[in-house]
Amino acid sequence: MRLAVTKTKFDTTSINTTIINVACIIVCVLLIAYNKTAMLAATKAFEIWLTAVMPALFPFFICTSIMQKNGIFESSKASPLVSIFVLFFASAISGAPSGARLMSNINERYKLDDGTTSTLTALCNMVSPTFIIGTVSFAMLGSIQYAIPIMIGHYLSSIILLTAYLFRNKNRINKCMQSISKPRNKPDSSKILIDSILASGVSILKIGGTIIFFMVFTEVINKAGLLDLILKPLALLGLRIDVLKSIVVGVLEMANGSYSVSQLSGMSHSLTCALICFVITFSGLCIMTQSMSFLRLNQKKYIASKLICAVLAFVLAYLASEIILPDSITTSGLIHGGLENSKIFTNNLFALLSIVSASILGVATIYLSCIIKNRKRMERSR
Repeated sequence: MRLAVTKTKFDTTSINTTIINVACIIVCVLLIAYNKTAMLAATKAFEIWLTAVMPALFPFFICTSIMQKNGIFESSKASPLVSIFVLFFASAISGAPSGARLMSNINERYKLDDGTTSTLTALCNMVSPTFIIGTVSFAMLGSIQYAIPIMIGHYLSSIILLTAYLFRNKNRINKCMQSISKPRNKPDSSKILIDSILASGVSILKIGGTIIFFMVFTEVINKAGLLDLILKPLALLGLRIDVLKSIVVGVLEMANGSYSVSQLSGMSHSLTCALICFVITFSGLCIMTQSMSFLRLNQKKYIASKLICAVLAFVLAYLASEIILPDSITTSGLIHGGLENSKIFTNNLFALLSIVSASILGVATIYLSCIIKNRKRMERSR
C-alpha cells in the first residue's frame, strides 16, 4: 500500500503581499506618531520637486517627446546602436530618470528583452551636471572643485560599462533593434505639442509623488531610530555607524544621502567625493521606482548594474580626487561657512559656464546625430 505524500506549496505571491501590507501598516503608524517630521519632509520634498526637478525636467521631457514622435530616436539599419548613444548623452544632460523615459521611447518601437532594457536603463540613468556642480559640490560641499572628480567617476564609469555591454551584446541588440515591433503612424503635427505636454505632465507628477514618498519614508524611519537599531550590530565590527547610515539613506533617496555624506566629520576630501559619487551613481531606490513608472524593469538586473557602476564610480572618483584635489580646499558659506561675495560670484559664474558648456556639447551631439541620420535616410530613399 502506497502512502500519498502531500507537499505543501508556499504561495510566494501571498507571502510578499502580506509582507508589503504589514510594512505599510508600520509606516502608517510611524506617520501618525511622527506626523510633524512627515509633514516637514513632505514640504521639503515638494519644494525640491517644484523648484528644482520640474523646471529642469519638464521642458526637456516635452522636447524629447516631440523628437520621439518625429522618429529621431529610431536607429537606422546601418547603425542601430546610435539611438542608445544619443539617449545616453541626452539623459546625462537632463538627469535621472530621463534615461528610463527615453528608453521607454525606444521600447515602444523595438523589441528589447527586460534584461537588456534594465541594464541599459541603469547605465543611462545619470544625474545632471547641474546637480553635481550646483547642488552637491557648491551647496553641500562648499566648493565646485569637488565637481571635477565626482563628474569623472560618475560619467566615466557609465561610459566604460555601457561601451563594454554594447560591444559584448552588439549582435543581439542589433538584431532586436532591427526588428520593428509595430509600424509607425505618421504623427499629426497639430497634436504633437499638446500630446507631448500632457504626457510630460503625467511623468512629472509621477516623479513628484515618488520623491515625496521616499523622502518622508526616509525621514520617518530615521526619526524613529530604526536605522540606528538595524546598523547597531555592525558597530561591533569597528565600522562607523554614521557612514553606514549615510550610505543606507543614499540607497533609499539620493539627495538626502548625498547631503548626509557631506556632513560626515573626520573624512578626507577624496573619500567624501568617492562616497558621494557612489551614492549619486547608484541613484537610490527612489530613482528606480521613478524609472519603473515609464517601463517594465528586471529589478535584480537593474540594481546589479547600478551597484557595479557605483563601485566603479567610487574607485574612479577616489583616484581622481587624489590626483586633482589640493590638500586644502576653501569652502563657501552655504553650509560650511565663510567666503567673500566676489569669490561666491566667481564660483557661480564658473558653475554656470560649466553647465552651459555641457548642455551645448550634448545638444550639439544630438543635433549632429540627427543630421547624419536624416542624410542616410535621404540617400536610401533616392
